[in-house]
Amino acid sequence: MRGDRHLSYENPDKQLVTRYERMLKNNEIHYFDVFEFESIVNWYLDNNQTEQADQVVSTAFRQHPQAPELKLKKAQLLFDKGNIDETYLLLKELERINANEYELLILLGLVYIVKEKFAKAEKYFRKGMGTDTDENYDTLYSAGLAYERAGAMAYAIRFMEEAASYAKIENSLLFDLAFNYERTEVYDLAAEKYLAYLDKVPFSANGWYNYGVVNNKLNKPELAKRAYEYALAINPLYSSAWYNMGNLLANQNEYNQALKSYFEYLKLEEPNVDLFCYIAECYERLNRYDEAKLYYQKSLQIDNEFADSLFGLGISYAYKKELKKAEEYVGKSLLIEPKNATYLFAMAQIKGGLQKFEEAIEMFNLSIKYDAADEETWLKYASFVNKSHSLHEALLILDRALREIPLSKSLKFAAEGLYLQAQNIETNLDPSILEKEELAMILSAFAELEAFLPPKDDE
Repeated sequence: MRGDRHLSYENPDKQLVTRYERMLKNNEIHYFDVFEFESIVNWYLDNNQTEQADQVVSTAFRQHPQAPELKLKKAQLLFDKGNIDETYLLLKELERINANEYELLILLGLVYIVKEKFAKAEKYFRKGMGTDTDENYDTLYSAGLAYERAGAMAYAIRFMEEAASYAKIENSLLFDLAFNYERTEVYDLAAEKYLAYLDKVPFSANGWYNYGVVNNKLNKPELAKRAYEYALAINPLYSSAWYNMGNLLANQNEYNQALKSYFEYLKLEEPNVDLFCYIAECYERLNRYDEAKLYYQKSLQIDNEFADSLFGLGISYAYKKELKKAEEYVGKSLLIEPKNATYLFAMAQIKGGLQKFEEAIEMFNLSIKYDAADEETWLKYASFVNKSHSLHEALLILDRALREIPLSKSLKFAAEGLYLQAQNIETNLDPSILEKEELAMILSAFAELEAFLPPKDDE
């Protein structure tokens, strides 16, 4: 029996390329018209062979030295090489011949973007748009991407939003639009666009991950958590999702779960100084100070001048009542960040614990200098001075505090309590005017105030 016959039809452009390459190999001269040369150039460009495309244009000019179509191809190649000034001069020459050529107008628009003349670029893109809706969509989307690469985000978003109004809208456009809203910190619209994208591509791990990021920025941790969970269900090896999930859980005080996420990340990626520090902080919050110290030290093995790890190590020693060690490491963190109010506040309390009263007061004053809006610092400072010096000086500190934060109910309550204590006047101060957190903060800072609170009802 006769076997099946397979007919082979070679791509016409490929046939031209074969004929052109045979000409070069045999050192012959064959004639190609302008359209054929354009097809050969396009074939090489489509196959990322820009050097060969450039060589074709040079050969073509020997046969058709004045052909505008070939000059336009030359301009495209110059643009791709980053020769913007040469591209611009050649395009302006061609514009005098045919000012309405679509490819010319779009390329000029791209050149003007590189020159950061964004409004001028828009003029050329708009001029290139006609009645072909598919072509207009491609123009708007491509221009939007070019503006995005140049950092002209307002233009990028405007062009992409206009492209999104066309029926042809692609999934990639929705993602790019969402990402640009995210970059410009318009998180509500970013979330909206990511959801639209996920409606079309529900199994996109990247889509769910980015949706989680913007919801975290919008202070919607439950939505963010769910989004990270979806991303990890689709791709359990998505290391960034594990990392962000760990951070989110730690911020919600779910330290054991945060640790699990961080250790999943470590199965996939090399450790970094921040991650070890975050792990240490989780152990610290769980009162597992030896493990906290271990991971702060691991962090410092990567970067021995990482201030947060030096500080955290000092605090872990402080919780273990090793105040000399605490003083040493918090001191090292202050050498790196001498204006960090949190570090100064901690050092003030450590100095106080070491009965270095004047040094403690100096640290309190420096902490307040760099963050006068922190109520807890003022309360702890006043409490410390009340115990180490006098009630009168503590009242002066609270007076200073109220000048900085005049609307603070916590400071007013504390000041009134100390004032009445100084006058030996019995008080009926009503703590119900305070939020629970405010009251807890005062009681932590001022054990003295417990005398003014109503006794608990007998159970």
